[in-house]
Amino acid sequence: MEEIVQEKIVVERQPAITDEALGFLKSSTGWAQFLAVVNFICCGLLILFGIILLVLSFVMPAGMMASGFKTASMGALTGGMLVFMSIFYLVMGGIGFVVAYYLYKFASASKRAVLMKDTDLLTQGIFALNKYFKITGILTIAILVLTFMWIPISVIIAL
Repeated sequence: MEEIVQEKIVVERQPAITDEALGFLKSSTGWAQFLAVVNFICCGLLILFGIILLVLSFVMPAGMMASGFKTASMGALTGGMLVFMSIFYLVMGGIGFVVAYYLYKFASASKRAVLMKDTDLLTQGIFALNKYFKITGILTIAILVLTFMWIPISVIIAL
């Protein structure tokens, strides 16, 4: 017996982007670029404050001991606490920089894609937006978990 093989021809339809959608995308890229630049500035300030605190953690205890100026409140902020705060600021500034980078990459690639009507650039922009949301989602989950872990720990410590 002869087997009859039928071939199925599948026609893939590419999603079309209307001019109205391109207009919305162009508007969104402007806001995304603005937010990314503001985020870069804030991250730069966090990193700057982290560096200042790190320097102060090594300079302040020696200077306070030499001048004889030592109070209970200032003593708590010297040494290890300032080092911890400076590392925290540096890490938060670094994480924020990565998030801002992906948002800026989305904005710049998508803006060029709209102007040049280039699908590859649009794909790169959407990929960067995907990374941005993935990192932001993971950070949100981490913050929520740490917050809900800290509540019982703080109650236990208070007892």
